[in-house]
Amino acid sequence: MVLPSGHNMIQSIYTLKEYLRKFVSCPKVHYLCSTCVPHVSKNDKTCKNKTCNQNLSTQCAIGYFIQHSVIDQLKIMCQRSSFLKKIRTHRFEHYEANTDGHLTDVYDGYMYKKLFDSGFLRNPNGISFSMNTDGVPVFKSSRISMWPVYMLINELPIGERKLKENIVYYGLWICSKKPVMWSYLKPLHEELSKLEDGVEMKDNKDENFTIYASLFNCVCDLPAKCMMRNSMQFNGAYGCWYCYQPGNTYKTDKGGHTHIFPYQEGNPKGPERTVQSLQSDVNENNVNRRLAAIKPNIYITRPPRSLDELCHWKSSEYRNFLFLWGIPVLKGIMPQQYLMHFTLLVRSIYNLSRENISGQEIDNTEQCLFKFVELFTSFYPERNLTMNCHQLLHITDSVRANGPLFANNCFIFEDLNGNLLKNIHGTTGVETQVINAITMMQAIPTLQELYVEDSEDSVLINSILRPNYMYQNVCIEEGIYQLGQTFKKTLNGEEYCAVSKFLPFLDVSVVGYNKVFLVKLSCPVYGSEYGRLLKRNQSIVKFKDLSGVEKYGSVKTFIQHVQVVNTEVNSCTSHNLALIYPFECISGYSLQQSSHEVTPQYIEISAVPLSKILSQEI
Repeated sequence: MVLPSGHNMIQSIYTLKEYLRKFVSCPKVHYLCSTCVPHVSKNDKTCKNKTCNQNLSTQCAIGYFIQHSVIDQLKIMCQRSSFLKKIRTHRFEHYEANTDGHLTDVYDGYMYKKLFDSGFLRNPNGISFSMNTDGVPVFKSSRISMWPVYMLINELPIGERKLKENIVYYGLWICSKKPVMWSYLKPLHEELSKLEDGVEMKDNKDENFTIYASLFNCVCDLPAKCMMRNSMQFNGAYGCWYCYQPGNTYKTDKGGHTHIFPYQEGNPKGPERTVQSLQSDVNENNVNRRLAAIKPNIYITRPPRSLDELCHWKSSEYRNFLFLWGIPVLKGIMPQQYLMHFTLLVRSIYNLSRENISGQEIDNTEQCLFKFVELFTSFYPERNLTMNCHQLLHITDSVRANGPLFANNCFIFEDLNGNLLKNIHGTTGVETQVINAITMMQAIPTLQELYVEDSEDSVLINSILRPNYMYQNVCIEEGIYQLGQTFKKTLNGEEYCAVSKFLPFLDVSVVGYNKVFLVKLSCPVYGSEYGRLLKRNQSIVKFKDLSGVEKYGSVKTFIQHVQVVNTEVNSCTSHNLALIYPFECISGYSLQQSSHEVTPQYIEISAVPLSKILSQEI
């Protein structure tokens, strides 16, 4: 690019980063001795603690944590008119719409209602935070790990609550030791105290208002929860904070011991790990073969991996196994009574994760979980009845207090940890690299506000930040876009018969294409003939046939036939159809049936207008 002299274009990455810092809060770095954890200066040679006297010039001797001012971040967010409007209106719109009293979000739990009824969250300028922290190893060759602290703003809609630009980043602990929470969270406590009393802010029109904020809950795994509470470890006596059951120490056959919580008359990841590790009767080769054959759609972030890689599975993979393919994969391999026991867990966690739960459904789910824990020792050794399993007895109480599980889980935070790690490219100046990454994520939405909505500049920025399938494709019908290249297709006899039911005077030569985007579904659908999706299947859909009956099937491909209406004025009309293999419906299916009875069978191919596709399935 050739620019005239005296131009104002940014000429380097360094200059760009410095420019973006004008739109975000300036972080503060706290240095500390990694041995005894008091605060030190970055240039100190030895620890000031006389009982420690650690040499700070050696590698990993100095740890640090980065503090981002929560108040300053809120001031910047409040400059965005869309942000301010949503935190002031969304919860009230939710309460107006939720007339049946079901739990659909965090607002419907009794803990939020208590703060709302007290007046704190009834104030449109009152907000609440959900916090999370967890350890993330930074380098494979070092003991250094980072512990970021994130906070979600509950008053935003659930979809926008989890966007990177709407998340408050309090701090980042980087050290070879786990964080000392009384030191790490002290600045946060001071800021939250100020926010509870109210802090003056300015909106994008430079008008003053007072915002109030409070920490609502903290979602962590068990080890981090103990650190946050400064309490007894979860695997010790009285490790449960709900029922105060002391538990028992169980001596293992190898001479060790573990702490168990026998059943007495949340968290899918914990029990799922335990149950899978105990399935000694399961033929792993058969399970691996079935897992390898599964091809989920593109919205499942990770395709299934074999049991050989179980130790490397992520939380989302355990969730997918629990909700999606655990029962089909284990059916016929796991003994029937074990499988039925497993379905109690699947049904319960699925119910508690739904977007709409009634009080009666929670009560029924609670009984299923009680039965699962009660029967646990009938199938598995008692030494595995640990805290992970015991907490299933209390998970329904957590849902009643804080809303459905989908609104209170760690999956979004694990994604954020991965994003931070992607921005660390070397062992030197890790704190600077992380600060730059957070600066970029928070500054760009503020810059977007400077552009006129729907202007060319704004559209360009949106296309870069949130790529959309429709930007580079052709609209073939209202709300339907053809993706990718077209090709000439010759219909075979079966296809011709199906299409001729719609188009009686049809040529066997038509235009074919393998991908469409349906706006009403907000997702693409691929034909099974598309050869580039090797581990995914984006062809399964629900549709209506000629008689209006809803069916499921696999899209083979898409075709377009152009029909001349009037040759004198060169008038044409185009018809877009999906060629779908419907699945044969098997009525009365139950888990007691043999596996060959549920194998999907294709029947005669159908031609379906694209407008009759109702949904895209896994």
